[in-house]
Amino acid sequence: MSISASIDIQLAKSFAIPTLIQMFLDAGWTLNDSGKVSFLPIGDVDDFNWQNEQLTDQALIELADEKVKRGELVGVVFTWQDTMSGGEVLFHTDSSFSITLSIGRKVVGKSRRTDVTWYIERLDRVFSGKSIDIEQIVFSEHV
Repeated sequence: MSISASIDIQLAKSFAIPTLIQMFLDAGWTLNDSGKVSFLPIGDVDDFNWQNEQLTDQALIELADEKVKRGELVGVVFTWQDTMSGGEVLFHTDSSFSITLSIGRKVVGKSRRTDVTWYIERLDRVFSGKSIDIEQIVFSEHV
């Protein structure tokens, strides 16, 4: 049985995507995807041809900035600290982002349902203490 889970977040006001990426990093999220950085490359427009390379945090932020300038969707894999739990994050230009919880998905009990609280607590750290209001959070899980 395969379970897919995702979280969609709509922010109340617009923020630069490179700034949001830095906020994730500052809050404890990492770009570590099995020792490399996974991202949607420049020129990837709806192909979702994820690349996995050695990049610094700054190089990834610069890449994201260039993708924004080109009007492209920014995609980055984040994991939480040293847990190797996280997923693919797609940053949209309308101040929303989506996280597919596909890497080391945290689960609860025998049902193996997603531990959405674990993710929300760590996402809250990204915005805690900042003047950023979350307008909407939608969690979905499909069995």
